[in-house]
Amino acid sequence: MVEISSVAHCCEHPLRALFKLLSVVPALAFALASLAVAVVLSAGPRSPNEIAAVFPPWWTPAQAFEAAGRAGAVTRVGGADSVMIVVSSDKFLAQRLYAEGALLLLDPFVTGLCGPSKEPGNV
Repeated sequence: MVEISSVAHCCEHPLRALFKLLSVVPALAFALASLAVAVVLSAGPRSPNEIAAVFPPWWTPAQAFEAAGRAGAVTRVGGADSVMIVVSSDKFLAQRLYAEGALLLLDPFVTGLCGPSKEPGNV
């Protein structure tokens, strides 16, 4: 005769499986956040004189351009309308960009979004 306790263990309750799955979510979130931080830190500006400034995506391109222009000279627009490549001859460009509302400062060439276009003559 089969005992009831052994039958109960053979079939796992659906909620228990869901709880097991949900238990790994915090670890995955932490791993993804760590990866994002590592990418952002490695793509930071290498030169204090030329910086790709990422402005809020809800700003219009004109707002981002004007804010970047108050911090330094805008040389070009990046891969998105909220990314401006800004140059300045002094070492305080990063502080001015943050003061003007930049969310993130990146190296224009490491990001791959702001370098020269990959047209047949530039490759």
